[in-house]
Amino acid sequence: MRMKNDSIDHKADLLKAIEYQRMIDRIKQIDTKSALEETLDRIRKREQKTAFMHVFRKVAAVLLVPLLCSTIALAYLSLRNSKPAFAASVIETVTPAGCRSRIVLPDGSIVWLNSGSRISYPNRFEGDSREVALEGEAFFKVKSDMKHPFYVNLSDKIKVMAHGTQFNISNYKHENTILMTLVSGAIDVYHGAKIQSALMPNEQCKYDRASGMFTNSTVNSTDYASWKDGKLVFHDTPLNVVLSQLSHRFNVKFRLHDRRRADYHVRATFENEDLHDMLQSLRSIIPIKWQDSPDMSGDNRRIIDLYID
Repeated sequence: MRMKNDSIDHKADLLKAIEYQRMIDRIKQIDTKSALEETLDRIRKREQKTAFMHVFRKVAAVLLVPLLCSTIALAYLSLRNSKPAFAASVIETVTPAGCRSRIVLPDGSIVWLNSGSRISYPNRFEGDSREVALEGEAFFKVKSDMKHPFYVNLSDKIKVMAHGTQFNISNYKHENTILMTLVSGAIDVYHGAKIQSALMPNEQCKYDRASGMFTNSTVNSTDYASWKDGKLVFHDTPLNVVLSQLSHRFNVKFRLHDRRRADYHVRATFENEDLHDMLQSLRSIIPIKWQDSPDMSGDNRRIIDLYID
């Protein structure tokens, strides 16, 4: 039994030896020089591929920046030239009688709105111009934009054009005149499509509704713009202008009964006084008397009858 087992073990060892010999024969058949060259060739190809990828990454990075910038620029131009999904809506702001308000327009321009006034404007300015409509009195501080002129549309087909400037407009329906007064910069006054006046600082264009005539004059612009700061400042100001400012401030209507002597001029500054105190101050300059009328104006304003002795 033992001899049989030894025979089996010798047979297994013999088979292993034969297998090892076959492996050695196969190894001897390998061309080591060719194998080395093949291995080196693979290494070179891998290095070339790595170098190519490195160069490719650099080139891609260089090309990507202008490509990205071009894409952004095209997208910006497309958005800029495209029309908005929704049309601009109109906003109307009304200042109650006896009050003042301050408004910032969509372009950053600032408007001070006087008592009993209203202004209409879009929630965003579109196209080549910026346009608003005014009824009453307002002081404008227009943000400069030479490519988009600023227009104020008034009654009687009158329009004021500015680029970036400060000016005051009085356009009350119940008054016989429209006053356009320039504080700084420059404005053009149009009647329809025709330019009527080009104003310089401290100049005023007056439109007479009855005659349809335009008149230019030199004024102190502070007399017509100080109301926005809560003051009334008059430098040798005609009495009718003073009464107009008082009527806007206190929502009253003056009836002057002696117009032949209405060419008085006033030098005064009012800030926190009430109407009675202001009239008393005027009385020290001009021989006037006044009394409340039992009547009311058509727009429900209190009427004060004013007499000059």
